[in-house]
Amino acid sequence: MGYDELKIANPHMDPFDIQKGEAVFVPRKRILPEKDFEFGTIYINLSEKRLYYPLIIDGEPYVITFPVGIGRDNAESPIGVFRITQKKENPSWVVPDSIKEEDPSLPPVVPPGPDNPLGVRAMRLGNTEYLLHGTSKRFGIGMKVSHGCIRMYNRDVVRLFDVVKKGTKVIITEKNYKFFKDSRFYLEIFNFKTEDLNNVSKMLLEKGIKISPNLLMFYSKEKRGYAIPLL
Repeated sequence: MGYDELKIANPHMDPFDIQKGEAVFVPRKRILPEKDFEFGTIYINLSEKRLYYPLIIDGEPYVITFPVGIGRDNAESPIGVFRITQKKENPSWVVPDSIKEEDPSLPPVVPPGPDNPLGVRAMRLGNTEYLLHGTSKRFGIGMKVSHGCIRMYNRDVVRLFDVVKKGTKVIITEKNYKFFKDSRFYLEIFNFKTEDLNNVSKMLLEKGIKISPNLLMFYSKEKRGYAIPLL
């Protein structure tokens, strides 16, 4: 789990003052970011700060999913379609000039080791400077903390690194809400905005589901971060 998704799912709880015996809701049911997803493609939704990797193992469909840290508001993670072009174990970190300006005390290169911000694995997104990598700090996964790279727990990035090949497609989106319909209709909300309320109301009405805007606003405040069955 990431920090923000636990905080969103427990809006009335102070994460720094959890009392003994207090119940913490842990969301487990999730909707994939794409309806017509492709097996073998990595999907990252910045709004929920989570990575999904659907794949076939021994003829059976699975989805590997991990929380991620993303870029800060002034250094946002990229949105678009990329390919894994480089994979490195125990990478060295060549400090970018922009980060060097922020902290002149940093050396030109940080060697592999426990203090390396890239952690134990790194995968490059296309021909950019953005990486999908581990971290030397446990705090920050599931938050806006990086300079644009996608940050993962070391144990998670090792698992992903081992099953992902060079050339794997990576689709990064920023979806404030997701929906899915099988025998029931599910809605999953993250950063709901006024325009999202209008779009979701219209979309549900087209599917024959009439829900009060007030109820949607309640969901956006009290039921965020996990799949809500509407019908």
